[in-house]
Amino acid sequence: MIKKKILIIGFQKASIKLFYDSLNFLINKRYKVTFYKGPNFQKKIILKGPSNKKYKFLHKYDFIITGTSETLFEKNIWKYCDTNNIRYAAFVDSIVNIKKRFSKITKIPKNIIITSDITESRIKKIFPIKSKDSRIINVGFISHIYLKKNIAQ
Repeated sequence: MIKKKILIIGFQKASIKLFYDSLNFLINKRYKVTFYKGPNFQKKIILKGPSNKKYKFLHKYDFIITGTSETLFEKNIWKYCDTNNIRYAAFVDSIVNIKKRFSKITKIPKNIIITSDITESRIKKIFPIKSKDSRIINVGFISHIYLKKNIAQ
């Protein structure tokens, strides 16, 4: 059986890494989940628009899940994925700075993964027009299941 390849990538590695560990712990064996371990990106690089060369590696994956930092790093990936018809979702780990996370863009991702209903209501309240076509998927606090299992061992 061919496994679907999912890439987890984000500027703030700590929160996106916990999501990766949790997802990898819970996900079906039909998927191969990869955490991006490439070079750390610096603001100078992030503030530039996406180039074809820089993001070409994304084509190797069936689905991309990004973080939602306040930098342009993820926003550039969203734009590249939209332009190149690559399926992706943005993972929102908290409602802190939610306005900044989705600023400086004309539309927000079509798929948004969240951990609570509060996050969904905040996104819809702050971005009623931008978010109307987005599918918001509440996965709950999957990191709690992962952490509970590891602490119990």
